[in-house]
Order: sequence, then structure tokens, then C-alpha cells
Amino acid sequence: MGTNQTQDDLNYNGASFTNNVSINGTLNKFTYLASFGNRFVDGLSAAKAENAENDPLSRYNTNLKLGYEFSNNFEITAYASLDKFKTDIDGFPPPTFAFADTDDAYISQQKRVGISPKYIYRNGSLQVNAAYTKLIGKLFLHLVLQTKPIVTWLMLLINIILMMNFIPLLV
Repeated sequence: MGTNQTQDDLNYNGASFTNNVSINGTLNKFTYLASFGNRFVDGLSAAKAENAENDPLSRYNTNLKLGYEFSNNFEITAYASLDKFKTDIDGFPPPTFAFADTDDAYISQQKRVGISPKYIYRNGSLQVNAAYTKLIGKLFLHLVLQTKPIVTWLMLLINIILMMNFIPLLV
């Protein structure tokens, strides 16, 4: 647990929480691992505003890994994981496109599965790691739409370009 406050805020309220749990072991020739991690931060707004809203961040990860040793020379491991991330962010709203405290958000989700067979021979080993990953990211902008469609689409495009320059890529 930690705090997340400005230098002028002397109230030490818990605003950052991180927890992890995992279990793993071996049963004869079978190995397993399951884990879960979570982080929540009731964030600060990066934009200066009179009544700036907090921009929270939430992330969690799950992981499952199973393996089996068929013989002294061959084993196989399979795994799957799911990562989710959501953060509120500040933006560049029209018509001025100046950095401001907005209700924008970024959400991403990553799913991953893989398999890893391993063959051991006298002078070494051969291991193949094959995986599939699906990454989905969404940016939600809260814009005030103008009456002229061309101006609206142009402002939306500029806003997205400006926002993408300030979003860290978390993988």
C-alpha cells in the first residue's frame, strides 16, 4: 500500500495497492503454476485544474502454466495468461486542443497461450516455444462534437494523434 498525492496534500490516504498470489508445485511428473496479480492506483491528474479529478489506474494479470515429463528425454509445458489494464487519462479537447483535465480513458487486454515441448539428447537439448498473443487496446475520448462534420472528424483525428503521444505502451 502506498500514497499518491501532490506535494501540497499532507493527508496520507492509501491510494496505491499491489497484491500478488501464486501457487506452484510438482505431483510426480506433473508441474503446475497458477498466479494472480493486481495493482490499483487512485492516480493524480497530470493536468492543472482547479478541481482536478483523479485519474485511476487498474491492472491485473492471471497466469496458468502446466507441464508434464513424459520421459527423461521429453517434457512439454503449456501456458495461458490474461492481462487487463485500464487508466483514466487527461487529453486535448477541442476547440483549443490545450492539455486539460478530461474524462478520457485507455483500456487494453492481452490474451496469450503457448506450448513448449523440450527434447533432451546426449549432447544438448532442443526446445520449441510457440505462442499466440492477442492484444486489444481502446482509447475513449470524450469530445464535444461540432456542427460541421468535416471539422468534427478533423478535430477527432488531431485529438487521437496528440493523445497517442502521451500514452505509455504497457506490455
